[in-house]
Amino acid sequence: MRNLSHSLGKYTAIFSLSAAFMLTLLPSHTEAAPTQDKYPKVPTDIYQWVQASPRTSYYFNRKYICFQTNDKDTVNVDVILVPILRTYDHIQVADIIAKRRWHQQDWEELDELLAAEANHVIIDRAKRTVTVRDSILLTENFDHLYNEPSNRVIELDSLNEQSLERRFYESILQYAIDESDTLVANTKGTITEVDSKKLAAIKKAEEKRRKAAEKAKKNEIKHDY
Repeated sequence: MRNLSHSLGKYTAIFSLSAAFMLTLLPSHTEAAPTQDKYPKVPTDIYQWVQASPRTSYYFNRKYICFQTNDKDTVNVDVILVPILRTYDHIQVADIIAKRRWHQQDWEELDELLAAEANHVIIDRAKRTVTVRDSILLTENFDHLYNEPSNRVIELDSLNEQSLERRFYESILQYAIDESDTLVANTKGTITEVDSKKLAAIKKAEEKRRKAAEKAKKNEIKHDY
């Protein structure tokens, strides 16, 4: 875990670079008009869009996603470190404020400024868990509003398979398989021969699973006719 604090400190920098993002100007509206959303301009060269609901868009940072390293600075291919980002519409913002007020958390200025939330997460592939290390509430141009510790643990298999949260993290796990070479390159550590073979075996198993799924889908189509 020695590499974790260093990695998370590095990740926080990307959320602090407000100069890299342009302010989205909002059109004026009367009191009777609906609240206008303050969607951030998310840089697509850094963030990978995964999915969206009517209220929230989900991204992860593909520039800094990496594997965790152990005490000997060798790569642990079962544990993934990644900054994530969610952007909100005004209805989701209102819901977040209501929950924070209920739990007696700070909420001032959020109704006018909140547009997104960033987190640093640790995904354990073997344990099928996600640890959310913090919650960073952001304005539309990625200025920090509140930065709070979390350490909330999510058990992926306890979530409904169709839940947006589970599908989001499953997509990151899939990316880590498909782009494992990228994650290794992003990791400040040495990958052992054992772990290299482990990654190759994971990729091979995933390819086999995909082919089986495609074959099953083709058979279903044939039966429909």
